[in-house]
This record gives sequence, C-alpha cells and structure tokens, in this order.
Amino acid sequence: MSEDLITRVGKFRKELENDRDYYLKLGRWNYRAAYSLTILTVLSSAAAGILGLGFAVDDRVVALLALVPAIAVSISSHFKWQERANWHYRNHQVAKAQIRQLDYEIPYPTADDLARLSKGYSVIEAEMTDIWAEDLKLQVEAEEAIAEEAAAEDGGDAAPSDGDGR
Repeated sequence: MSEDLITRVGKFRKELENDRDYYLKLGRWNYRAAYSLTILTVLSSAAAGILGLGFAVDDRVVALLALVPAIAVSISSHFKWQERANWHYRNHQVAKAQIRQLDYEIPYPTADDLARLSKGYSVIEAEMTDIWAEDLKLQVEAEEAIAEEAAAEDGGDAAPSDGDGR
C-alpha cells in the first residue's frame, strides 16, 4: 500500500472510531434518561398511592406526586429518549461493522476498497439522517407542523363545520 493510501485508511478508521464512541456515549445518555424517567414515574405513582391511603400528609404533596407520571409521560413522548437511544446504538453498530470490515474483511484495502467502504458509510449516514428527520424530531415540532398544515388547508379560517363540508 502506498503512503497516501495508508494515511487515508488511517484517517477513515479514526473517523469511524470517533463516530463509534460518540454514538455509544449518546445512546447511553438517552437510554439512561429514558430509564430514569420510568423509575421516577413508578416511584412517584407508588408514593402518591401509598400516601393517599390516609397518611398524615398534606393533600398538595399527594397531588403533586400524582402529577409527576403525567408530566413524565408527556416529556417522554416529546423527547423520545428510548427511540433516540436505539438510533444512536444503530449508528454505533454501523461504525463498529465498518471498522471490522477494515480490520478483518479487507485487511489490506485498495483505493477502490476504501472508496467503496466510504461510499457505503455515507449512504448509511444519509439514511440514518432521514430516519432522524422523519421519526425522531421533537414531537412538539411535529404537532406544530400538523397544525400549520391544517391551518393552511383551511385557508386560515378555523370556522366550525357541521360535519358534511358546509
């Protein structure tokens, strides 16, 4: 292999290693956020139920604890931490697979091999970006877009209809 090719392979491998580590870190963070929210929901619901059985606790405390699960579900549906964790883990796996190809399947890559691997990785990155844009954007943004589309279709007029188009 030429020095230029060795440098390019090393640079590509370093990019893959950086992506692998980055996506693993983000996947773990998102997973921990989703898991923590679940634990918080269960604990606050249980505490509200137990304290509501007649313990000498201010009703406002019980009411506040009872609100936590609803807030947590709302946060979870908007931020989609578990789905984002899965997306990050998929990206992590793709980078690991590319490194394995470079190390074991094509231990002495040619310029054409490197170009094929890089192009394949670029295609997967584009697909994953599309998945993020379509499925993982904040739910608030999606709801706002739906509301804007509905307003545009109605011509901005939100007059109630009688159900048969009149």
